[in-house]
Amino acid sequence: MNYSDTLEALNETYKPKGMKILNAIANEARSRGLVCDDPFDMSSDDYRWSLLIREKGSPPDSGVDVTITIAESNEHDGEGDGVNFVLDMTGYGGRIVGGVAPYNFTSAVWVEAANQKAVATRWETFTGCFTPETILDEIQAFNAHQAR
Repeated sequence: MNYSDTLEALNETYKPKGMKILNAIANEARSRGLVCDDPFDMSSDDYRWSLLIREKGSPPDSGVDVTITIAESNEHDGEGDGVNFVLDMTGYGGRIVGGVAPYNFTSAVWVEAANQKAVATRWETFTGCFTPETILDEIQAFNAHQAR
């Protein structure tokens, strides 16, 4: 299987899992009185799925994007066929709210895309770094700071 096919297979495996996480985050947001649409696929040159969360009564372009990406070593380091899972929370205008990238800035940041066991282990590490509640805590802290 070539690298493109490997990435497509990863997308087929992890997109439903990523969307499930984003749906859980959306449900938590709604339970806290925040507004959000359903998660959507933002894939183009890479595989990514996103959700916009905002305060009730605020314009749609004022929220926080929560995005899960299959990051590729080729794009970020210019070499290898490695991947990692990344969660970014970005406020309107590009403000960094928070995020998760297991082993970022270490030699262990990438796992071989073709190694299904390594990728599955990385997914478990990634999803063990946050809960819908901790994501919403960060977003609400950001919103409170913005309101000052």
